[in-house]
Amino acid sequence: MSTFPTDLITDILCQLPVKTLLRFKCVSKPWGSLIDDQDFAKLHLHQSLKTNTNIKLLLDNRTEIDEKAYSVDFDSFRNLVPLPRPFRGESDKYYSRIFGSCDGLLAVYHHESDIALWNPSTRKCNYLPTLSDNLTKDLDLIPRYGYHRNVILGFGYDVTNNDYKVVQMLRHKTRNCFEVMVYSLKANSWRKIKDCPYDVAYNYNDGAYLNGSLHWVGGESGDFIFGLRLGDEEYFEVPEVKTLLRFKCVSKPWGSLIDDPDFAKLHLNQSLKTNTNIKLFLDNCTEIDEKAYLVDFDSLCNLVQLPRPFRSEANNYRSRIFGSQNGLLAVYHEEAGIALWNPSTRKCHYLPPLSDDLTKDLQVIPSFGINNDIILGFGYDVTNNDYKVVKMLRHKTRNRFQVMVYSLKTNSWKKIKDCPYDIPYNYNDGAHLNGSLHWEGGELGDQSCYGDLIFGLHLGDEEYFKVPECDTQVRDFDYKNVGVLGECLCVFRDGSTGWVADNVALWVMKEYGVKESWKQLIYLSRDEWGMMINIFHTRAVGYSKSGDKILLDDNGFKPVWCNLETKTGETLYIPGAPERVSTRIYVESLVSVN
Repeated sequence: MSTFPTDLITDILCQLPVKTLLRFKCVSKPWGSLIDDQDFAKLHLHQSLKTNTNIKLLLDNRTEIDEKAYSVDFDSFRNLVPLPRPFRGESDKYYSRIFGSCDGLLAVYHHESDIALWNPSTRKCNYLPTLSDNLTKDLDLIPRYGYHRNVILGFGYDVTNNDYKVVQMLRHKTRNCFEVMVYSLKANSWRKIKDCPYDVAYNYNDGAYLNGSLHWVGGESGDFIFGLRLGDEEYFEVPEVKTLLRFKCVSKPWGSLIDDPDFAKLHLNQSLKTNTNIKLFLDNCTEIDEKAYLVDFDSLCNLVQLPRPFRSEANNYRSRIFGSQNGLLAVYHEEAGIALWNPSTRKCHYLPPLSDDLTKDLQVIPSFGINNDIILGFGYDVTNNDYKVVKMLRHKTRNRFQVMVYSLKTNSWKKIKDCPYDIPYNYNDGAHLNGSLHWEGGELGDQSCYGDLIFGLHLGDEEYFKVPECDTQVRDFDYKNVGVLGECLCVFRDGSTGWVADNVALWVMKEYGVKESWKQLIYLSRDEWGMMINIFHTRAVGYSKSGDKILLDDNGFKPVWCNLETKTGETLYIPGAPERVSTRIYVESLVSVN
């Protein structure tokens, strides 16, 4: 074996699993020295990362008192191996848990016994020194297992200084901020760095390590993502859409990446998955105003003014929003037409007008706001990967709606078959859910039907369908304002029997298409709510971050928070915004309007 070149032996050994290498240490002193050498450890690690081999899945028992952890091969889920934990699990003590993994090292946390760095492959463990009393005397350190909002953890590799670091953020007892301690494996000591400039109201995760930095969700309601670079120990916010647009000028490759539709989809999916970059759009309903307004929906802060796609002049009709989908807003102006607008990118696409031969027999009398002869909707056609605008126009003589569909992909309108239902009173624009638009309506030719049913138009095959109704013994209500609430179809039911007994109730379809899943959520009477909101034009906008309130809107008065527990209302107030607004939720995105 001594005749083999050292480089060749090194290359061969780098291909082997750690368990085999540990056995090979006893072959000879040179082999033992080589395998123990830190440079060889780096070569072996890089080879494993390069070839995606030696990847294990660690199983951490969270329910039973168990002194073992378990690992399996990640690709095959075989070769289960029990491993002794760094900290013992006893019934009268807190369990240990893994809070970080980097380069084969696991960071293990135990509230009573503190922290250890553990290499399950070599069975070696380094117990970190405890924080000194002078560092922790003013910090909130009540022992508990699991995720703790006063103790935030992270573990990663400092590329700049070739060092492994543990970060421990501890909430101050009185100052309501996090003091931050960093442990250096190289120095085997803790030191205090500057306080974290962000709050972590809910500790959803340990620090996620990437590119030499640890990342957490921050803000009072998880409004953003922030990071800590382990090299210079500086904090930073992870870019949002506005920042991404600025980054386009960094280089041509960055610009091309950010403009790529696939990247736009990835960014959008991440926002929807993490419920971040959610905005509340405020549409001024009473004043001639050429601006629109945006705020962060969770915090109702950071008010932003934006120029509208259509100008609002005293002698012309104002524009209004009639749909929101994946960061695109559909804007309607009776004289100027329709536009698709991305407020994040400031891009706008004006739709071509309907040709005269399509509209010659239709009612197209201009009027601002809701028009019983013009029904609108906007949504995403999942089947054909296309954004579509639906415009229903009442025929002058046949008293039914002819339906036009615009495709963003082809940038053209086409006529589809007439709507088989009537919409006597247009209480809402089409509510988009599961690839379909939804409205309330009635049977054709039945003059007594005002809102007896809910129907949909599937944007993929452009077919109409009825939505299952909830079971009722007595039909003493009309449907009004179909909407979407928490990814569920919802509708207000008007059960009024006279001025004194005027009332509406919000019902939610918990499972789409299942009639038995309809549930009543709130009840509003004119007597209790009449001074606060127009109950007959009320629509549900969205849940609050905590889920205990619903934002209600009547398209022109003042939006109101309805508390689901107390059944009380509170008027939405945003400093700097118009008082009377119509509101819509939308997500910031890079989706193109072209």
